[in-house]
Amino acid sequence: MIEVFHNFQEETIPVQTNVNIFIACFTSSYARLKLYDALDTLQERVLYMDTDSVIYIQKPGESSIPTGNYLGQYTNKLDEGDHIVEFVAAGPKNYAFNTKQGKQTCKVRGFTLNVRGQNILHFASMKELILNEVLSEEDEEECILTLDNPHKITRCGTSKTIKTISQNKKYKLVFDKRVINNTFQSFPYGY
Repeated sequence: MIEVFHNFQEETIPVQTNVNIFIACFTSSYARLKLYDALDTLQERVLYMDTDSVIYIQKPGESSIPTGNYLGQYTNKLDEGDHIVEFVAAGPKNYAFNTKQGKQTCKVRGFTLNVRGQNILHFASMKELILNEVLSEEDEEECILTLDNPHKITRCGTSKTIKTISQNKKYKLVFDKRVINNTFQSFPYGY
């Protein structure tokens, strides 16, 4: 049970008839409960999850998460009849996969994956980086990819102008909440 306190200051907040803070709180809470329900059903078959998505292994005869097109239901983002055949994740909002139909997807928060970026950071490079990092000896250097974006468009906060700058970003495995063993299972610290 949750109790919400709210102080209304009439002089600072305009009256809006189409806004309800309680519905907003319920919506995000309900989404979290739906996610926990899916995780409870799938258990160790979950490969990756975020606030609004779950990627999991499904073998013939195993249960799946029901999908639909309505609010509160999961949707399959792949084309009809397609499925993921290879998947790698290097941290939160940081994953790539190949599908049966030959499509490749790479998502990395904070990196512009234009043509130049996709030539450096893609499924194969992410997979190689993860394999090297997890299977290497502890005293070896970290595996890092450097992405150069010579035409990064940015906004200057002080002068309120837009300018183009050169940007170099370093990409590496970000997995600091748990421990990964050499069979790619993760365990909580102290396990």
